[in-house]
Amino acid sequence: MEEDFGHEIYLDEVLDAITSSLNLKKPYSLVRFGHAEMAVLSYKFYRNPGFEYYYKYDGITELSENITLRLSNSFRNANLVGMTNHTPKDNKLLKDIMNYYKLSFPVVCNAWINEEMRKSEDFFDILRTRKVVIVGRRAKEAAEKFRGLGVNVVSNIGHEGFDQIPMTMKAISDMPDFDIALISAGVPATIMCPEVAKMTGKVAIDFGSAIDVLVDGDKFDDEKLVAEFNRKMRERG
Repeated sequence: MEEDFGHEIYLDEVLDAITSSLNLKKPYSLVRFGHAEMAVLSYKFYRNPGFEYYYKYDGITELSENITLRLSNSFRNANLVGMTNHTPKDNKLLKDIMNYYKLSFPVVCNAWINEEMRKSEDFFDILRTRKVVIVGRRAKEAAEKFRGLGVNVVSNIGHEGFDQIPMTMKAISDMPDFDIALISAGVPATIMCPEVAKMTGKVAIDFGSAIDVLVDGDKFDDEKLVAEFNRKMRERG
């Protein structure tokens, strides 16, 4: 079924495309079709009650026509969409979503390309020669980690939910200079990456939970992070 999604390219080709865009000073955005994005775009015709537990952690603070429009357009406008290597059940849902929103992608990559990047010395070699901005809930922690790995992080910007998108976009637009934005903010990251690339002419990558793995290392526990986040949200009322 995955062959219907488009021509798949692999990590070395993705890194070549990013390097080319950087050298030519052209905008480039990479977004990924994860479970949260599928939940948002399918909410009108498919419901997975068990996934609602993850909504706010994944930045889903509302479900509306405006959000589905912006999210579907982000996939249309991105240079590359990560969407392969899902389960057969998820692949069927992806096809239903693509048909519903009339989406098509000539070129795709692994939905977990961010994890491949995290493990790639070639990717970090690219980062080390550029000015990097990190955006997301754990941006400050991640910035220190990246700096420790020799990456020139020029700014870190916290982000939470859909409501902060305008503020985050303004913070990025006000930055004097950067080359690559790594955005780890759930569904808002998917929305922002193509907009950031178009607005700034830079490279914007949906880096997802690779940030958490990088920060936490061997202690990384996704379910524990979600539970702790939801506990804090309940305490705040």
